[in-house]
Amino acid sequence: MSFAAIKVNVSIGQPFVIAGNVFAVDTHIENLHSDEIEVVSLIYHIPYQMCWIYEQQYAEEYKRRKGSWFRSKFTTVSSCWKAAVSLPGMEMMYGNSNLAADGSQGTVMKILSGEAGSYSFKGVVPRWLFLTGGQLSFPGKIVYRFEGKEHSSIFKVELTLRPPLLANTIGAVVGSIIGCGAKRLKEDGGTFLQGLSLQFVATTALASILSTIAVIYSSRRTGDSQPILTVEDFWGGFLVGFTIGYVGNQTFQKFLPINEKSS
Repeated sequence: MSFAAIKVNVSIGQPFVIAGNVFAVDTHIENLHSDEIEVVSLIYHIPYQMCWIYEQQYAEEYKRRKGSWFRSKFTTVSSCWKAAVSLPGMEMMYGNSNLAADGSQGTVMKILSGEAGSYSFKGVVPRWLFLTGGQLSFPGKIVYRFEGKEHSSIFKVELTLRPPLLANTIGAVVGSIIGCGAKRLKEDGGTFLQGLSLQFVATTALASILSTIAVIYSSRRTGDSQPILTVEDFWGGFLVGFTIGYVGNQTFQKFLPINEKSS
């Protein structure tokens, strides 16, 4: 039987990863050998966009914050993982550094023939504001012992990565402000720089609100109503905001069509 007779499946338990949010990477190991295997280590070659979280430090930080009445009111998952996150791109290894009696490396789990084992760790993509979505792929390696000899098998981890809705929204607000400013500069020329009128502030505020609504609407599109633009990241939101701010609020109808009924 081939010494690659193990099956490794990696999943995240959700359709895609949202940057800035903690997610779990679950590794399922199935033993297809005719006898028991001993898993020595699991190694994940984390890409530079991603970090993994030290579980013990995370638990200690969460416990410390919950121990204080004041801090517990502001304790969130994000505030705890920031205190326990690894360096970007740092290799993640799950293994036993203790040596067995024969001098070989210790094992972290034993899997009988035809059975399976699993391991899970938490990860996060910390930089999210200017992130563009796409596929994140990196290799992993399992080292295991079968019939007294160590062997290794390579597997791949694939994640679909998306920026959070907050990044799209910030882009829309920034774009609407710049769009309104560009429109006023075009219409008024140099006099625009002499001061900001209340009308300009109100127009910019309205454009920011409408741009935010358009971004949220485009992210929750349905089969009955499809927007002309799909907003995927900060720059998509920026484009929506700039267009509404520069061309005018009537452009909002193009992103969010409203069916008007005559009375």
